[in-house]
Amino acid sequence: IRVITPFINLNKNEVIQFAYKLNVNLDNTITCYNPNGKKECGICLSCITKQKAIKMHNPTTILITGGAGFIGSNLCQYLVAKSFKVICLDNLDDFYSEEIKRGNIQDLLESLFFEFIPGDIRNNLTLKNIFTDHKIDTVIHLAAKAGSEIHC
Repeated sequence: IRVITPFINLNKNEVIQFAYKLNVNLDNTITCYNPNGKKECGICLSCITKQKAIKMHNPTTILITGGAGFIGSNLCQYLVAKSFKVICLDNLDDFYSEEIKRGNIQDLLESLFFEFIPGDIRNNLTLKNIFTDHKIDTVIHLAAKAGSEIHC
């Protein structure tokens, strides 16, 4: 069975219905034990269902640097709607309001196909961890230092 429907914004009842289809043990709690959003806990119903859903669908994984900005966030929304797995890396540079950038991706945070990683592309360890933890198929590099000038 291949899952072809995007799993965007599943509510609690939809997660439970989908869990039945995947034969997930419903004795687990619906509350994530690691709610800070950095990594799934891997043991609650929400995380197990998410992991199985993504594994069944096996989407192309795209890393978008600068993904919380205006252009990047719109690209993330487009790709998630097309059922691509999107990893959004953004350092939330204070040239633009962090509140605006977080607002740009707020709706995406509920999607099974979206993960936000706060970090800087200039940090080798951050990049190494992303490429170790995820099978990245494509990188779309939109990160840039806003407001910088070139002097010749």
